[in-house]
Amino acid sequence: MDDLKNTSFESTTIENKAIQPRLLLQALAFTVILAFCVDNRSPNKRMPIFQAETPFSEVVGNAVLEKAAEEAKLPISDLHLIDIQQKTWSNQCLDLGKPGVSCTKMPIPGWHVAVASREQRWIYRTDTSGNAIELERSMRE
Repeated sequence: MDDLKNTSFESTTIENKAIQPRLLLQALAFTVILAFCVDNRSPNKRMPIFQAETPFSEVVGNAVLEKAAEEAKLPISDLHLIDIQQKTWSNQCLDLGKPGVSCTKMPIPGWHVAVASREQRWIYRTDTSGNAIELERSMRE
């Protein structure tokens, strides 16, 4: 009877020893997976809602200057970009309502651009590519 008890104890011990390395390997695998999945940034950092993939480009700046020069009937050399702010417009009309135009509601990343000459200032709204450029307002200085 004692032999029967010792045999079952020994087999249980052998099974426990065989399970321990498997548990250690599983724990190690889960730790490695967790380490790769968890972001290293501090949770207190605030990230902006919109981040431009590219900074304000010279192409967009030139397109705004060309449009301002055309509308003001001035040479481009008389105009300067004086302020550029990143914006996200709420619709395809760049948040400028136009009579008779239907604007699709969707976020449009873009720019709020101020252009100036010696006597006048213009504020334009654009999308990120400069394909859509709309005059918001102009002011005499």
